[in-house]
Amino acid sequence: MDDGWLFIAYNKSKATTEKSNAIQNGPLLQNTRGSLAIAGQSSQLNIETAELALSYYTVTAPISGVIEQKNVNVSEPAANGYAAYVISNKDSMVATFHVSEDIMNTLIPGQTVSVERNGTYYEGILTEIQHSVDQRSGLFPVKAAVMADGEKLANGVSVKLSLDTYSAKQSLLIPYDAVYYDDGAAYVYTIRDGKAAKTPIETGIFDDTRIVVVSGLTPEDEVITTWSPRLADGMPVKSGGSGETEEMSVPELETDAGKEGTE
Repeated sequence: MDDGWLFIAYNKSKATTEKSNAIQNGPLLQNTRGSLAIAGQSSQLNIETAELALSYYTVTAPISGVIEQKNVNVSEPAANGYAAYVISNKDSMVATFHVSEDIMNTLIPGQTVSVERNGTYYEGILTEIQHSVDQRSGLFPVKAAVMADGEKLANGVSVKLSLDTYSAKQSLLIPYDAVYYDDGAAYVYTIRDGKAAKTPIETGIFDDTRIVVVSGLTPEDEVITTWSPRLADGMPVKSGGSGETEEMSVPELETDAGKEGTE
């Protein structure tokens, strides 16, 4: 009887202990795991915060190159609006220029440009078009990356930059020097029935040698491109050939039939 009672008591005691452990350790274990998870998240957040703070003290450059000018000193405040360092990438230089608002509105990033320095030409690409005006010049700053070796195109030099702004497609082109103006109104001399005819025209965009004719001419018209002090409306003229006209003591008049082109 005593042995049986001891056995039963042992089993009851073991069951009670296991049940108590299950009750106590279950929630406790879960709470411990939750606390560890929260602690892990907090540690990760602390790491990210520290990395962010460190990044504020780390200065990185968008390009590789050589530092040619340093505008900051240790323990001194940095001047607002001034570059901390001036870096020169000898494989690709940057040309900065300023344009008016109407020109700025015609430009697009990636557009090609031509840069000339002492008779040498370099290719470039527009990289930055600022839409805020420079208060000193009243113009809009534009930057272009120029494919030039730094030894050939030194920093700080002045260059001549050319690029396309306005364009016209399928336009009538004539020599720029063939156009005359009377009180701001453009006209040319054409040949009609063997005589010079003063012909009013409306012009468009132009460059150093050509100008677009918007209206007033057709591709079949012959435009007189040679200037003469006696050239006037109704004067007999002769196109082509050689010699002089009887009425005008000038060499033969060159003409230019209206040409269609693309600008």
